[in-house]
Amino acid sequence: MCIISIKEVAGNALACFRQVNDSDVLILLELDDYEAITRQTIQKICTDFPRRSAVFSVNCLFRYKLFTDRGYMGKYLQEMTALGSHTGLIGYGEHYNNQFVNQSMTCVVFE
Repeated sequence: MCIISIKEVAGNALACFRQVNDSDVLILLELDDYEAITRQTIQKICTDFPRRSAVFSVNCLFRYKLFTDRGYMGKYLQEMTALGSHTGLIGYGEHYNNQFVNQSMTCVVFE
């Protein structure tokens, strides 16, 4: 599953922020509990990498906008400090298996 953001709804059509191919199957998702997902992600990183020297992350612009619009960005950054030394940036989306995805966070963990 590769998440893409909807740009606009025009009549019966959706305009997305990336090309939708004829073979793509679109499923409309509801927003999940992103605060719980953040905690689960941090816990998973801590479990998988108990001795971290640094973490580098890239958050999608649309994720940043969601967190900012909902007043969560400051709390998110504070929660990420649990990972130790951490730096990151805001990108415009990421690629996964040759697919452009939105609303994601990609990170590299250094031991």
